[in-house]
Parts: sequence; structure tokens; C-alpha cells
Amino acid sequence: MKDQTLNNIAYYMRSRHIKVENMARALGISAGEFSKILNGQRKHYHKHLPGIAAYLNIDLQALSVLDAGGKSDSPQNHCKHCAQQNGLSKPEHFDAILQSKDELIASLKEMIQMYKQQMSATG
Repeated sequence: MKDQTLNNIAYYMRSRHIKVENMARALGISAGEFSKILNGQRKHYHKHLPGIAAYLNIDLQALSVLDAGGKSDSPQNHCKHCAQQNGLSKPEHFDAILQSKDELIASLKEMIQMYKQQMSATG
């Protein structure tokens, strides 16, 4: 059974386009073993959390975010909360910021693809 920490790890990996194989290699385990960890088939995965957090370049605590009521909270909600706490944005603007980020990433990917095509055409 998957717990919130595993859901958070999967969320951060998806949002950063990190492949299971790359994370497993960084942890020094097989991709199959890491896949079993992510799917909740391994209970003793906590020893890998510092390495996972380091690879994701996030604080270890962010992997197991809890709200005041003791319920698990999503990493995205945690980011909104941190932004509010630090006065970085108002909650009603946070989704627009995320959308802008996604649009910027899509534009950059298109530019990279065009550059690769140009380079292959000239080379």
C-alpha cells in the first residue's frame, strides 16, 4: 500500500520528468527495485529518502508534508502554503503562475526541437 511520502516522490518525479531508471541509478539500486518502492511493495524504503530528496533537490521534510490536522497534503498545496507564508504570491494567483511556468517549459521545448532540427539539417 502506498503512503503519502511515496505519492509525493512520484509527484515530484513526474513534475520534473525524472525517470525511474535515473533515480534508481542515483540511489545505487535497480530500476525494478525502485519501481517496487514507488508502488508500495517495499516497506523498508526510508533509508533511501535522503538520497531521493537530494536527487530531487528538495528538503527531506517536503517528501512527507502533513497539514495541521494530521492529514497528508499534496506537494502542490505545500508549495502554495510556503508561497503564502513567505509573501511570494497570493493563493488566487498561484495557479496562474503554475500555468505560465508550464507554458514557458512548452515553449522552451519547442525552441530546443527547432534548434535540433536546424542543427541536423546543417550537419
